[in-house]
Amino acid sequence: MTSTPENDRALATLRRHGRSFHWAGRLLAPAVRVRCARLYAICRTIDDMADLPITADAQCIARTRLGELVTAVGRRDSTHPVVAEAERLLTTDDNAWWALERLAATALTDIGPVRIDNDSELYAYADGVAGTVGLMMAGMLDARDSLETRAAARALGVAMQFTNIARDVLEDAEQNRVYLPRSWLNPQVTPGAIAAGNLQARASAWRAVQTLLEHAEASYEKGWKGLADLPPRSRLAIAVASHLYRRIGRRILARGPERFWRGRYRVGTGGKVLASAQGLYLYLQTSWRMPNANTPEKRNMLPNSRRGSER
Repeated sequence: MTSTPENDRALATLRRHGRSFHWAGRLLAPAVRVRCARLYAICRTIDDMADLPITADAQCIARTRLGELVTAVGRRDSTHPVVAEAERLLTTDDNAWWALERLAATALTDIGPVRIDNDSELYAYADGVAGTVGLMMAGMLDARDSLETRAAARALGVAMQFTNIARDVLEDAEQNRVYLPRSWLNPQVTPGAIAAGNLQARASAWRAVQTLLEHAEASYEKGWKGLADLPPRSRLAIAVASHLYRRIGRRILARGPERFWRGRYRVGTGGKVLASAQGLYLYLQTSWRMPNANTPEKRNMLPNSRRGSER
């Protein structure tokens, strides 16, 4: 692995903000780890553009900047620094560029108050901010290029995002955001009621968290179907990373509603070791399902958002 300022910064960003991915990333080949870290840094930049602004003026500026990024990605305008970095990673992969544009466009919806109406909006949001990342990450991991592989990568991203939403309900409510669908909640549930400790609102939100984590389990199962399409080291790293994330959700349920509202759960060293063992078992389970080299790859491209699809 070549040590450069760009590589070092990306690895530091991953270590600081992506603890589960950093832990699992040690299993990757050095060059692959750097590519993944650099992609993570791009995604983190977009996430911060949406999350960090608090005041109305700052949010207005963030909307403008994210809108400019969406346009720059659509045009592949390398005068924009994010696009220039993406060009070095994504090259001419139309699927990945579509995913990056959709990621930036979905991040725009995170600025300011957030409400999700129903299951359909929930899945669209999770796919926009995380399924897209899974799709881009598949390329960084040298996954086999097929329609099934891309669908599995997106499903795994959605599963991890559902886990994130479940973990951050209180923190999001304090930022005037509720990602749990209204259709799952009692009418009186508002971000303010959750943040203030309203018992009825929190009881309703807890039931929705349980439902959300059921959806996450189903998406993990779908995502794991694509593991066999990864090279061995990448397969092991993703098996471990996904079990680390899955453990967050399972521990949330095990700890129950009272402890849930005391603060977000983090996986300690012991939990990481256990999740790694589970990931290793999953790796061994899936390793026999290697793609047949004689089977033609499916090259059906995802809809290109520049032509108005999936918008």
